Amino acid sequence: ERLRQADPQLGVTTEPSRSRLVIGRDRLLFRVRSSQPGYVYVYLAGTDASHFYLLFPNALDDRNHIEAGREIELPRRGWHITAGGPPGVNRIVTVVSPTPRDLAPLGLTTRDSIPEFDLTQAARLWASHSGQGSPFVGPARCASGQPCDSRFGAAEVRIEEIAP
Repeated sequence: ERLRQADPQLGVTTEPSRSRLVIGRDRLLFRVRSSQPGYVYVYLAGTDASHFYLLFPNALDDRNHIEAGREIELPRRGWHITAGGPPGVNRIVTVVSPTPRDLAPLGLTTRDSIPEFDLTQAARLWASHSGQGSPFVGPARCASGQPCDSRFGAAEVRIEEIAP
């Protein structure tokens, strides 16, 4: 449902290094490619269904620009994520926007370097959203008086976490 708001002209692919991760052992690692230059935003809904993160950009790595046709691997050096359980499926949505997004209105809190949505506020944001786009992408941040491209491309992958 959220991905239907994405512009199919802005091709985004996300490829995980593994589709299954062993809890406590394997690290999350994936590659992102975009058909257009822009800014990458990665969202993660955890296996426990009680956490919803803005995985990237984050306090450790905010360099989220991507060139057309170039691939970036995340997490990059300097930060990593090890499968933490419980067993289940993580949903990862990667968004690429031609312009940076304003994340301030999203009400993110940051603990341990990774911004997280308050689930109650996220539910309200979703319920009150009308119009185009996704309430979790945030408005395009454009220079005053300049044309503003508010489109975005998106891709979703699911990565299973399994018991050791």
